Amino acid sequence: MKLSLGVSPGSGRRVWRSHDGLGLDFLKRQFFVKPTGVTATRTRNVLDLFTWSSSTKYVRNAAGVIAASGANAPAFDHTIAGSPLGILIEKASTNLVLQSGDFSSASWAKVTGGAGVLPAITHNDAVAPDGAVAADRIDLSIPAGSANTTDFSRVAQGPATAAGQAYTGSLWIKAATLADVGKVILFRHAGWSSYLAHVLTADWQRVSTTETAAGSTADMQIGLRGGFGLPGGQSAVSAHVWGAQLELGSIPTSYIPTTTAAVTRNGDVIRRVLGAELDKSNLILAAEFSIDRASGSDGSFQQAIASIVDAAITGSDWAILYTTTLARASFRKNGATENFGQSGTLTHNGAISKQAIGFTNLATFGAVNGTTFLIDDTGTAPSAPLTNLATLQLGEFLTGASNPAGRRIHLRALSLYPQTPDQARLNALTV
Repeated sequence: MKLSLGVSPGSGRRVWRSHDGLGLDFLKRQFFVKPTGVTATRTRNVLDLFTWSSSTKYVRNAAGVIAASGANAPAFDHTIAGSPLGILIEKASTNLVLQSGDFSSASWAKVTGGAGVLPAITHNDAVAPDGAVAADRIDLSIPAGSANTTDFSRVAQGPATAAGQAYTGSLWIKAATLADVGKVILFRHAGWSSYLAHVLTADWQRVSTTETAAGSTADMQIGLRGGFGLPGGQSAVSAHVWGAQLELGSIPTSYIPTTTAAVTRNGDVIRRVLGAELDKSNLILAAEFSIDRASGSDGSFQQAIASIVDAAITGSDWAILYTTTLARASFRKNGATENFGQSGTLTHNGAISKQAIGFTNLATFGAVNGTTFLIDDTGTAPSAPLTNLATLQLGEFLTGASNPAGRRIHLRALSLYPQTPDQARLNALTV
């Protein structure tokens, strides 16, 4: 369900194919709006069609390097190999770690105990994931084969936390030398107890772990400790590290650099006031996306993919395409939710999904990955038209509605059709 390029008859020239309505292809960066019977307006700048309120994000560019996207602009994300993932839409988040890229600073304590050796830090020792010589080297050592938990060597920091809340800690890390490939380094933060035992590779990896805060202060540690999962005989390790982050929630969001204070990245607000491309009597809304969360990891999780709401964004009318561990859709008319659809279990954690919803007079439709929604009629289907529909939002529920802590989505493509839906068409759109 992506926009495509075709050949204009008789010209041999490649042109964008466009349908009535709105088309957004974030992989190819091709966007258009076409009211019925009117020539399409096409652009490669989505800001021509949407208002965009966001903080600067740090995402991979087409070269696979982490770079700043710029404020109030789309964050086009890529794999490390440079393949496009679409735009990254995220909730607000705060990196509680100070000096997230400078482990030599006083914000990071260098701690030793028992027969452990004081950590040695070499600042700006290697090329970091952002392409700059900004990664630090950490050298750690305890006695070989030690099972004594009082033997440790680590760097540590204690950001403030709220007891009982879930926090996710993350950092980029790799072996500093070939001799360190396959060695283990330990990482933990808010939970104070168990460690993530990470096996070092020669390539940068972003490691993360989610823990429930045990108290009002985290104990973020990167180090070695006797008796905690080190292979027999390992006594020392050298690693390059960059981009430490601790944030509220169950997933690591895009990197938020810090220096002497915690830094907050605002949540994205992406909206278009719809015009004649919207038919309030007949509507199809379809999207292709992926979500970075493990299926079933958070029972309260809800992710809005796209929603069309009233001008005041208060909920008098709406049509929302969203997901939990199920593909879901909801319609509201005159303040009352009237129809609701859902499918079977979805696997997220980066898997690509395609969903579509549609409504017309006294009928609603839904499809996910080529199959029909199971419809749960919580009321009567909306009587067309939904007269208050006015604003298209991407990745956002209604104003004031809860956006759960795990909100993070790659939106790959979206289409709005001002046309009468039928089930076969919606199924075909989501294949």
